[in-house]
Order: sequence, then C-alpha cells, then structure tokens
Amino acid sequence: MKMYKSLFVSGISVIAFTLGLSFLAFGGFLKIELFFCWIVNFFNAYLSALISRKAVGRKANSFLMWALLGHGMRFGLIIIAIFYAIVTQMGDQMAIVALTLTGFIIFMVGEVLALHQMETKSDG
Repeated sequence: MKMYKSLFVSGISVIAFTLGLSFLAFGGFLKIELFFCWIVNFFNAYLSALISRKAVGRKANSFLMWALLGHGMRFGLIIIAIFYAIVTQMGDQMAIVALTLTGFIIFMVGEVLALHQMETKSDG
C-alpha cells in the first residue's frame, strides 16, 4: 500500500512540476504537451506499480530480473512515446521531451523512495 501512496504523491508532484516548467520555461499553459506528458507518465506509473507488485517479495535474482526488464520496458515506452510525438510534430517538441522526461524522473524518484521505505520498515 505504501507504493501506491508514494505514486499518488509523485503524481501530484508531476502535475505541479510540469505545470511550473510549462509556465516558466515555455511561457504558458501548453495543453497538448502537458496532456501528452501526463498520459504517458501516469500510464508509466501504472506499469511501475504492476512491476513493483510482482517484484517485491521475490528472491534477489528474480527481483533483479523483474526490475531490469520491467524498467527497461518502461524506459523504452517513454522513448517510443517521445519519438512518436516528434515524428507527428505534436506541439512543441522540446516541451514534450522536457515535460515527459521530468515526469519520468519524478516518478522514478518516488518509486525508489517507496522501495527504500518498504525496505527500512521491513528491517527494523
């Protein structure tokens, strides 16, 4: 349950940080770019929760396999989504890349924090 709470906090952070980045770096509310970023990142966060549920509680080798393959797949999906946005010339490409990668990094930090909290609670 802690993983979902952390992903919820990360989701709020993604919305806040990408809105701030949109206004500060790109001069306004970028509807298409923000919508694309949020859809890609929240789908990615959903995949993260599924992968983490499967990986946590397994032996070390199995956990490593789930982590590497699952997160490799998530990163690949981010790259494919960004490539699709650039090829179809969907809005401002630099904004899409910056916002999507910012959201990806925020969710990764949240996931690592949640796994760390789960580990420290199970140790002590």
